[in-house]
Amino acid sequence: ESFNGYMKVRKSSKKSKIGISILSDALVVVRSERSGSGGFKVVETIKEQLPEGGINSAKFSKFLKETITTLGVSLKNSDVWTTIPSDSSIVRQIVIPKLANDEIANAVYWTFKREADFDEKKYILDFELNGLTHDSGEEKLSVTVCLVPRIDVADRMTLFSRAGIKLTGITLSIFASHNMLK
Repeated sequence: ESFNGYMKVRKSSKKSKIGISILSDALVVVRSERSGSGGFKVVETIKEQLPEGGINSAKFSKFLKETITTLGVSLKNSDVWTTIPSDSSIVRQIVIPKLANDEIANAVYWTFKREADFDEKKYILDFELNGLTHDSGEEKLSVTVCLVPRIDVADRMTLFSRAGIKLTGITLSIFASHNMLK
């Protein structure tokens, strides 16, 4: 199961993307805009020290909103992404048979479930297709699979909701740069 596609990078007609990473001591905000080639290019980066008390501070919501506002772009015209730390997540590469699109999610789930038994009530499974590969002489699909604690996703969504910011998606911190330019 994907968590409402929050880890999926979806096609968008919006002019810019805002990526927000919350580090242990700082907030990093990156803005990218559509380039002539159809992709995105980074046009601005801001790094601000977190308020005393960090994300648990009563001041954090206001700080988050104000920091993003300094970019001078409309949140309505931007896709807003954030990250969650990768340390509590599992990321693996798997190979599945080449299947019809409507069969892929089920094949990914069961292949990964055999490799890493997990509790669906505690974790969310998401994946990205990497393309075709050859395994034992057969054409198969290579897939990156992510298993993320539900509580981490819920906490991050709540943090942004309190600041009045609607997220387009959430990605693992290790994929942030890659996703900002897609």
